[in-house]
Amino acid sequence: MSDILGLSAVAAAALPPTFTFLYQRLEALLNRHDGRQEANDLSTADLPPTLVGTVSLPLVADEQRLRDRVGELRLARTVLARYQQDPTLVVPGDSALTDVLGQLRSAIEEIYSHRFTFTGENREGSAPLVVQRIDQVDSDVTGMQAGEAIVTGTVIQDFKNVSNGSTVIGMSAPVIGGGA
Repeated sequence: MSDILGLSAVAAAALPPTFTFLYQRLEALLNRHDGRQEANDLSTADLPPTLVGTVSLPLVADEQRLRDRVGELRLARTVLARYQQDPTLVVPGDSALTDVLGQLRSAIEEIYSHRFTFTGENREGSAPLVVQRIDQVDSDVTGMQAGEAIVTGTVIQDFKNVSNGSTVIGMSAPVIGGGA
């Protein structure tokens, strides 16, 4: 989903808030998985100014994807703990840091179905992101649906077989795109 190497391009001033945001999402997801947190505690005030694009709140974690990636999240927390304890270590050019952050971002994007892009990166801006890879569709499948206008978002769908009478919709809303 994510360009793992993209975080190496994050502007020097943007790296510390980028680290903080990703680490906070990591902790929130692990707390949720371990039953220590029920609700999503993220508000617009918690979003770093280094995020580019639109973040659709509330972020909702897909429980199955969280379970599938919890081992990866725990490993990321172990590796990133020293950076969390000593923020002076969060510096551009630390390829171990940017590699782990890139992998962490990829996991977080999949779990939340949302892309997160930061200042300095050459990738699409932050926005809802849906990736569906399904072998067999026997009924109806919708990638993204909203009761309101969808200003931005990405749906990637890959289906091997779609049965007759099935319906596949990538995105559905009263208005898609534009300045709604």
